Amino acid sequence: TTLFAQISKLKNVDKDKCGKIDLTTLCSLLQKSKSPQYSKACSHIVSFAYKNNLAVEADFVNFFDKMVDIWANKRGPEFSGLFEDFCRFDDIAQKALIGPLAKSSQSGRTDFIKQRSFQLLTPILSTDTSFYNENTTALSEIFTSCLGFLQRDEKSKSQHKISCLKLMEKTLQIAKIDASSTKSPHVSTSLYWSVVEGSSVDSVLNSVGESCKAQGVISRIKIIRSEITAGLLLFLTFKDEE
Repeated sequence: TTLFAQISKLKNVDKDKCGKIDLTTLCSLLQKSKSPQYSKACSHIVSFAYKNNLAVEADFVNFFDKMVDIWANKRGPEFSGLFEDFCRFDDIAQKALIGPLAKSSQSGRTDFIKQRSFQLLTPILSTDTSFYNENTTALSEIFTSCLGFLQRDEKSKSQHKISCLKLMEKTLQIAKIDASSTKSPHVSTSLYWSVVEGSSVDSVLNSVGESCKAQGVISRIKIIRSEITAGLLLFLTFKDEE
């Protein structure tokens, strides 16, 4: 692991001598791994491959799609550190991780996996709308996932709720409508607020606030309520003008 950590720092390597890194094979090896240290070593290999262009973008997207699915739905090694390490590569992290993590936040087999998905999604969601040009449903799907987690009958831990609420708050910030703009909201923004408008978010937040008195939960709910009220008002105003 220490050796691979040093290798991962190398840049501008000779591609002819190094060759391409087969991420499909790496994915297969990781599935057989029983050691967290092995997972960490592979994380360094993936970082090295990305920094030196030793695999194409589509390979990284396919690799993380498979790895997140395995992590979310099968018992085995803890791979979230691998995803967290890759989050720092802004150019590729959104394309490779947002879709798979949005799925795992909905269908992960445990509350821990769903909460970890919320935690990983929060920092990689960007206010740059260019990503949402081709991923118009991303924000609304994440909002729906958060809402589904909060409205379940099972009692989840306060920390899990806080992670979920933080992510919901981040989506609200990204989908915030500029009151001074004369342009119609971005298509992903309009879709997001349509989903919020038609959801049961108000009653869900009421229920969470009544059942959990943790200060972190209460304060997040207050902020989210304020953001939703202001956002819906602007959204409906633009909607009426169309």
